[in-house]
Amino acid sequence: MSDDDELWITECLDCKWQGYDRDRRRASDMADAHYNQTGHRFSALVSEDR
Repeated sequence: MSDDDELWITECLDCKWQGYDRDRRRASDMADAHYNQTGHRFSALVSEDR
């Protein structure tokens, strides 16, 4: 399985917003941006094979 089949997902614990990307850093940056805008908390960044 290639890296392209991997999807990084993060979910907001407060509003259930989800950020996801094939690149771990971009998914993390999305979560950081949402936190900075809302102050919401996030679950861990998880990898899901597609």
